[in-house]
Parts: sequence; structure tokens; C-alpha cells
Amino acid sequence: MKLIVVCGPTATGKSDLAFQLAQELNSEIINFDSVQVYKELNIGTAKPPSKYLKKIPHHLIDFLKPTSSFTAGDFRREALKILEAQSKKSTHCILVGGTGFYLNALLKGMFEAPPTNENVKHKLIRRLSEEGLEKLYSELKSKDPPAAEKIHGHDQYRILRALEIMESQGKTLTEIRSEFKSEKLPYEVIKIGLRREKPRLRELIHLRSERMIEEGLVDEVRGLVTKYGEGLRPLSSVGYKETVDFLKGDIQSITELAEKISQSTIHLAKRQTTWFKKDSEITWLDPDKEDVLTASLDKNL
Repeated sequence: MKLIVVCGPTATGKSDLAFQLAQELNSEIINFDSVQVYKELNIGTAKPPSKYLKKIPHHLIDFLKPTSSFTAGDFRREALKILEAQSKKSTHCILVGGTGFYLNALLKGMFEAPPTNENVKHKLIRRLSEEGLEKLYSELKSKDPPAAEKIHGHDQYRILRALEIMESQGKTLTEIRSEFKSEKLPYEVIKIGLRREKPRLRELIHLRSERMIEEGLVDEVRGLVTKYGEGLRPLSSVGYKETVDFLKGDIQSITELAEKISQSTIHLAKRQTTWFKKDSEITWLDPDKEDVLTASLDKNL
């Protein structure tokens, strides 16, 4: 079986291409976007339209309660089960998303996180309340820059977890990961990356931010906050965090909200671009310059 990976930064048309490929190749789709896995978070995650979801089976999307935890390791375990089932009935399977860490976990395997010291964990929690997350993130950047580069400055869980492992083990995360032996999947992998020129990508991101608000993003977030509280972890993701700030009064207008979401999404796209550019196996295509479906099918699919 061939795995067709459709990856790249947000707002480049990945869902559309994945759907078209699935139709052409009579295959199914596995999502590797870390927020689209959650139910009830629909508008702000830019999930594929319902007509796509009804016509082509999509896996690992819209299936978890917002309160559930779902790690890269969880993703790998679930995706491997789906791939095994797919290999018995199809010659292809499509993977689509922008969470590079999930994709790496699937294609290369996951090292088991080493044991940590409970006292270290409690000490870091105390430091978080006393010193703040920014100080702890700066410490991580100082001790292990490569690991910090892969963690967003607002990702409290991963920042604390990284420091907890490092202090408990006496090694950096980068050192620990370098000792991990990758596992090769028994499938041929073809990677298609979508990208657009920066001005065009910014234009599309601005349009999408405005469309999300028009479609009811504020009401969606208001309902989630009422039901689960503003501390719900998925609400820290791009689009949701800004809308929570709007509901709290920290953002003053709908116009400002759209601009803030656009800015955060542009920064997200830059991080995704940086991540995927490191992968020399990706063939890059621009939907504004070529027929990406035809170009993808030409890759010996």
C-alpha cells in the first residue's frame, strides 16, 4: 500500500487536494491535525466541509470530547490500526494535516518518555505559579534550543514536561531523542507539500479569519467556555485563544478579533513551513500556479 501524505502550512488547500486524491484513488483519509480530532471545535479548526466527510471516509477527525487528551503517541497507535485495516482493502491511503509532530510520530516511531521524578514535577508547578510560563520557556530555550524550537511559547504542558524530563534524567530532550532508533513503516510513502506565495497566503488567511467569524466562531467559543470553562486545552489553539480573549474583553472589536486571528494564523503558517521545509522527501506544489491534482497523480501514484 502507498501512503500519500498531503502536508504544508495552513490555508494552502490541503483538505481539497486530499479529497480529490481519495476520489481518484478510491482511498480513505487519515487526519493529522491535532485540533481537528476534537468534537465541538468546528469553525475555528477549518474542518473539511460536511460534503467531503459524507462522501469519503475520514479517520481521526471529529471523534474526541474536547476534554480528552490525545498525544502524538496516541495518534500513532490509532493511525497504525487504521493503516493495517486499509492495507487489506485498498492500494492507497491519504494522510492530510499540518501537525508535523504527529506525522513524524507515525512515520518514524515514538520514543517512550523516560520516567520522571514526582518531586521535580511539583517543583516546576510551584515555579510556574511564582515565575510564570515565559521564564520557564526561556530556561528551556537556554538549555535545549532545538527542543524549544518545536514547542510553542504558550504550550504550558509541553514546556513543563520537557523541563521535567530533562531535570529528572540529567539529559536534554535532544540528547534523549538522538538515542531513539526510528521504525520504518512497511508502506511506500509519497509526500506532497502545498505552499503559496506569502502575499497570497496572507490574503487567504485574512479571508478565512473573517469567514470563520461570519460563520459563528464567537458563538461556538462562547458555548465551549460555558460548557467546559476557558481553561479547556484546545481553546489555547489559534483562533480559539483570540476569541476567548474577545469574550473576556481583552480584544475590543470584531475587526480587531479578525486581525488578531489572522496574525496568529500567519505565525502558525511560518512555524509549519519551517518544520516541513526540513523534509527533503516532500515535493512542493503551488495551487495558484499548477494543477496540483494532476501533478500529484504524476508522482507514480
